[in-house]
Amino acid sequence: MAEPNYYLSLFPQALIASMLDPAAFGSYYAVGTRVNSREEAMFFDVDPAFMEPDFDLDMARRRCVADADGNPKRSVYLSIHESLARIPIDALGKLHLATSDGVTLSLSRAEDGKTDQPGLFLYQELCPVTTLVVSRLSPRAFCEAITAADTPIRLPRLVFADLELGELATDPLHGRADNLPYRDIDHLRDVLGDFQQHPEKCSKLFQRRARGGLPYRMIKHGIYVGDHENFAFYPFPDLAVLETDHRTWWRSAQFSSTT
Repeated sequence: MAEPNYYLSLFPQALIASMLDPAAFGSYYAVGTRVNSREEAMFFDVDPAFMEPDFDLDMARRRCVADADGNPKRSVYLSIHESLARIPIDALGKLHLATSDGVTLSLSRAEDGKTDQPGLFLYQELCPVTTLVVSRLSPRAFCEAITAADTPIRLPRLVFADLELGELATDPLHGRADNLPYRDIDHLRDVLGDFQQHPEKCSKLFQRRARGGLPYRMIKHGIYVGDHENFAFYPFPDLAVLETDHRTWWRSAQFSSTT
């Protein structure tokens, strides 16, 4: 019996078995079978070797078979509750970003998640919560802080992206912001500027709920997944690579919703 593909979806959070490859699954999950859905999708490849006996893979194998007409089984749900926390980070393979048009870009893990830029960060949390947070902490330090075992209010694991701040990263009050598409720029300036008045603060909420999905074109360094012990970084291609090697995806991503 052929092994299906296993995907950890972030919107919504779910572990899904499918006979579709990542490109076909991204198109199906973002657009649907009748082109009536149209919303972004993000999902990881998952190595099944890390999942037994926690998930019923035998059921997935039995159900992931083609129909009488030879059409592949598109999705079999194995889990929808705390799927992210239940799957080891070592089990996660490539991260796939599907646009609302169903075009998919695949990102590979990197060895290091360090950033070399000074200043403040804007993080969009993607799963299991969807908030926008500004922070003086680097991505790994931010992840460790929000998932720390001794923190009264914590997340077991987090997927998040760092977004472009432009000049606001180093000059929140006077830096140019005309190239930033975010709503409530004045409020963003106030939140960022608050770190100058309160140097003891490490992070602060900007928006309780991110609106309009993840603006792919505003990703700065990449996307991160981790907890207080494990961490993985998926670097986002630079503009030259996007325009030459991923032109179709990049053009589709230009029309993503703003935050």
